[in-house]
Amino acid sequence: MRSTSKSRFVPLRIRHHEDAAEPIELLENVAPHLFGPLAQWCHRSVLQNSWWEPQTQDQTIAAMCLDLHIQRSEFSFGNEIESLCRPDPDLLLDIVDWILHPENRSARSARGATAGFAKACIELEEVLYRGGSAWQVADPPHLLLRRVPEELLLEYQRATSHNDPVGEHLRDAWNAAWRHGDPNVVVAYDGAVKAIEGALIPIVIPDDPAATLGKVLAALRSKPTKWDTRFRGEGTVSALTALLHALWKTHARHAQVSPNSLDQAQDAVTVAVAIVALAQRGFIAPTVTPQPPGALSQEQGRDVR
Repeated sequence: MRSTSKSRFVPLRIRHHEDAAEPIELLENVAPHLFGPLAQWCHRSVLQNSWWEPQTQDQTIAAMCLDLHIQRSEFSFGNEIESLCRPDPDLLLDIVDWILHPENRSARSARGATAGFAKACIELEEVLYRGGSAWQVADPPHLLLRRVPEELLLEYQRATSHNDPVGEHLRDAWNAAWRHGDPNVVVAYDGAVKAIEGALIPIVIPDDPAATLGKVLAALRSKPTKWDTRFRGEGTVSALTALLHALWKTHARHAQVSPNSLDQAQDAVTVAVAIVALAQRGFIAPTVTPQPPGALSQEQGRDVR
């Protein structure tokens, strides 16, 4: 997944257009300028790289054709992939997604699972990024995910940089919310809630082994002055509580209405990224009551005695 702050090159004809100040719209589909490079990448991936053992190569192609409902005639996959996908260029994205999918990696060789595969994923992301695609290659486990704003991506990468359960929940939610082809709304929303719980429970109710987001909300609402944020002014904890309550209330588990939409799940994951990052940076913490000048704390009093 690209994490550099390098900006995408914008062609001169677009830079000088009267609407140049508007954001460039990313491409949902396989545009003509992306067709050739993606077809070549798929060809190299299946036939020219050692990601699969030679004896399983034909089985791999057969499995892919079945999974993607491609009628496999007597053709050479490498020579015919462009003509196969020409009537439906978006089939190329499905093939790319299939190649990257973790469930299809069991046939890969040990060598292909490391350096060769990682290098190919970098090459694929370079093609997608430079070509203005709305899709990008995620960091391991190397999935095809919807491209998100750079600022959100960097915040997500920082929030998941810790090797802990909170980061695991956030990664699961992120991948489920933005993956190509089959985003999982339930996993995305559930993972977002679990990540928020993992970030806030140690701050709000650390002594409750059965704590949930609902209990966190109850504690914040009952005595908001017990916690403080780095923002000045009254009501900052209440504002945070209101946002968390909306997320909790919208969760299909509590709303008792129709299942959550994909937009709702992606919004929940976005909120979770922000909450986890803020909690890690100490944005919210128990209120510290300042002591009068000359007053001794309880521990200091015992030492004096």
